[in-house]
Amino acid sequence: MDFLQRKYKPLLLLFLSILMVSGCNTGKNWTSEIGFRVLEGDLSIKDVVGDSLIGNDPNGDVILNYSMEVESINLTDVITVPDTTLERTVTLETLDLGTRSVTRFITLGEIARNAGIQGFFLILNNGNTIPIPAINNISTGETDLDATDFFESATFVSGELEMLIINRLPIELRDLNFEIRNKNIGGVLISEVISSLPPNSTYSNVYDLKDRSVEGNLVAEVLNMNSPGSNGQPVLIDTSDALEVYLIARNMLVKEATAIFPAQDVVDNRLDIEYNLEDALVKKIILERGNIRLNAAHTVEDTLQIKYIIPETKLDGKPLFVEGKVPPAPKGQTSSISEIFKADGYTVDLTGQNKDKFNTFYNELFVSIDSTGIIRSFSLEDSIFVFYGFTDVVPRYAEGYLGKTSFVTTNQEIAFDGFKNVSGSFRPKKMNVQLDIANAIGAPINANITKITAKNSRTGVTVDIQHPELGTEILINPALNNPIRPSYYSVSLNETNSNILDAIEIIPDMFLISSDISINKNGYDPSNPELINQFVYLDSNLNIKLTAELPLEATLRNFTLIDTFEADLGLDPNAETDGILDISLDIEIENSLPLEVALNLKIYNTEGLLIETITIEPDNIIKGSINGDFVKSRVLGKISKAGFDALINNPEIVVEAVVNTETDEPVKILDTQRVLFKVLGGLKYNIDF
Repeated sequence: MDFLQRKYKPLLLLFLSILMVSGCNTGKNWTSEIGFRVLEGDLSIKDVVGDSLIGNDPNGDVILNYSMEVESINLTDVITVPDTTLERTVTLETLDLGTRSVTRFITLGEIARNAGIQGFFLILNNGNTIPIPAINNISTGETDLDATDFFESATFVSGELEMLIINRLPIELRDLNFEIRNKNIGGVLISEVISSLPPNSTYSNVYDLKDRSVEGNLVAEVLNMNSPGSNGQPVLIDTSDALEVYLIARNMLVKEATAIFPAQDVVDNRLDIEYNLEDALVKKIILERGNIRLNAAHTVEDTLQIKYIIPETKLDGKPLFVEGKVPPAPKGQTSSISEIFKADGYTVDLTGQNKDKFNTFYNELFVSIDSTGIIRSFSLEDSIFVFYGFTDVVPRYAEGYLGKTSFVTTNQEIAFDGFKNVSGSFRPKKMNVQLDIANAIGAPINANITKITAKNSRTGVTVDIQHPELGTEILINPALNNPIRPSYYSVSLNETNSNILDAIEIIPDMFLISSDISINKNGYDPSNPELINQFVYLDSNLNIKLTAELPLEATLRNFTLIDTFEADLGLDPNAETDGILDISLDIEIENSLPLEVALNLKIYNTEGLLIETITIEPDNIIKGSINGDFVKSRVLGKISKAGFDALINNPEIVVEAVVNTETDEPVKILDTQRVLFKVLGGLKYNIDF
């Protein structure tokens, strides 16, 4: 045939090209014939089941093997860990300026310069030992007191200002009336009258700063004081001797301040966070993957240091610790960060801080202000927002009571491609279907496969499978751990205990499964300590499968094998075909199936409409031998002009092999048995010239 194709195909193209110009003719014509190849192919049971499904039983007979997953329940179905985060928005309720002190010495010389003639006398005798006369009604005038080491300005929520005055002068001071005031904004901070302050003695007092506004530039002024002098006793006159004034500010919590703030914590959260895990009581999870999310924003003009610690969430023995720094906020604006830290592989203890809870992890959040040594303006109006916690958690392992969970399905469609591109009826002699349940979860499972229905969606025919254990609840024991050992349960369906042959006979392309699966159906019993040691791994599932072994010994009724083949005509789709008088077919068939076989060759146009069917009846096809030897048949036929035109434009032919057993007795089919076919064409045409 290849020889004919090589020999005559160029002529066929030539003659069809001549037909295209037949409008220019001389009134003469010429009738001729030429042969051409249409297609060549074969159909077998492998075309509908695939090589991977075909095997052999111990006797060497061909069997088809099928496997379908009915249900698979894994860790994420049992334990779903929701995103668990906290939001914390705080204002600076505790702006601490720490403890700071200022020292000011008011010397005898400063006092003398404001004491008139008596003071002039003291200055003249500096370094001499003489009696000092009584002094009355002396004031010092304003003396600057620099407290900018405290702050430039501050309005206090609370705080204490302790004042110490030590008299290092050689004379007693009486009726000492003095004030300490803000230099620029006004306001008296301290006003005191000390009745007596002997030499080398100390006076102290503490003043409340609550709701006081204080600036760093202060003035101190002795409004009036008296002294009895040295009572006639000679004393050494040293104008550097002084009245020592010490101001010590403690516990300064401010509403607002412009100052160099010390480093300090502004958020200190230590608490248990509980996961919502329904009624599960989980002690521990190991993360396949997960994230720690940390978002922070603030209006503080200094750097924020954020530390987030989950002490009992560990990897290689080290606690989970993340930290971030938020840069200072520009004045009147906001500074922020958004960070994600991987937590893959961490083991999370879910018993809380005191190890007496479930579903709970203890965590700590610290937010502090870093001291930059630069003067900043802070206010309790400044705010800090922190969003933090676990997100996107997928556990690799969970341990504890896994909760009471049910999975109910009704008519769940499970695709079955065991017979693809076939129709008709296929009733095997025997068949074995295994319903296998493997429980790799460390909890008891109650499984009820309430209904299995075989369905042929092309015909709409359904068959409900009947078996004593379908619709019956089955208890599957928990798996064992370290190493994991699943529990198994199997139900066998065959031709003696079920109607499985009726189900397969309709050639189903799907099964409808209804089931009721329960984990811990009886709930939690605190008196049973084993329940709290349940477990589940990410890759250890509850699997329910249907597996089937189908020997290829069956009764067939219009069992149809279908495939599509490319027709290699070698013709130009635009060729003029009006001169074609007849198209004949020479169909050569080699059959090794010991069955009645009919062939249908179907031609469609480019729109998918069936144009012509060429049928070779079973009477024209000789049955193959029982041992698989091929037997040849030859059939002559024709194709219509419309079919030929469609084939030129859409060179595909759908071939159907319709197979029947002669009686109701099953016939054994070998995987090597098939129908081979070769289709040749003959073209008779008329050329005018």
